[in-house]
Amino acid sequence: MAMLPLRRRRSAVQLILGCMALIILMIQIHTSERQGYTSHNETTASDTCPTATRFLDRPMRLTVLASYPGSGNTWLRYLIERMTGYATGSNWSDKQLLEKGFIGEFVRNKTTIVVKTHNDYSPTAKASVESTNRVILLLRNPYDTLLAEFNRYYTGGDHVAYAYVSAFIQHWNKFFEDSLKKWQPYYSNWLRCPDVEVVLFDDLKGDLKTQLSRIRDFLDDGSLKVNVDCALKNNEGNFRRDRSFQPHTNFFYDYTEVGSVNKAIDTLQTDLIHRFPHQNINISSWKIKFGFYKGSKNASSGE
Repeated sequence: MAMLPLRRRRSAVQLILGCMALIILMIQIHTSERQGYTSHNETTASDTCPTATRFLDRPMRLTVLASYPGSGNTWLRYLIERMTGYATGSNWSDKQLLEKGFIGEFVRNKTTIVVKTHNDYSPTAKASVESTNRVILLLRNPYDTLLAEFNRYYTGGDHVAYAYVSAFIQHWNKFFEDSLKKWQPYYSNWLRCPDVEVVLFDDLKGDLKTQLSRIRDFLDDGSLKVNVDCALKNNEGNFRRDRSFQPHTNFFYDYTEVGSVNKAIDTLQTDLIHRFPHQNINISSWKIKFGFYKGSKNASSGE
């Protein structure tokens, strides 16, 4: 049998490889959709766990769950709903979250256990802060936060997908510059609230039970039946990216950007110490050391 021309053989190989890649992608998507998420209308934790998410039977004190986009707000909302059985609200509506069982999307009143907000990026946006007495302030390492929000924004709002490399090439520099201007002022602004409970994303990952117990104590006025174990037994949700597909954070930030982010971390650390002088809220460990970049620079220049 005569062999196919080289161009046709290449086309055939490319077609086969493309089909294989598509099949693998479909399997990954199917698996990710089935794993790690229990509908708010289901529970396997125990008979004492809520079987459905509902609105509060009576209005409670308004508590805001504030965080810069990309800080893990959706995951914490999921955990709060799991352990309380009550809906979390939001200052806007995300169709994807609504379809996944967050019935409080765009509900901004005291019938929800907390109300999510990403508003008030700048020190001049004071209205929401000054009208809020209680806030759970969720902080995450800005190096991870900005990447997470970039991925969400440049995948059309997808909470678990990754942006294409071409998006980073075209948009990362401007996105970084615009976002970093807002990150530290956002949190420093919210620290002016009378009643603030600071939650670090790293602490949630490291000791989830202790952190959820703190949140329970902050939220419960004595009328709630909060069961932290209900959140612990199914604690992932389906809005966390698989980090095995993402290079190390250092890959995305250049030497100058690292200096800017580290400075923002230092500024916020000072504000945290001023607001909570008797608490050890340490975010200085988030900074990236310059040694990695100096080594890379010297290696590439032959120094």
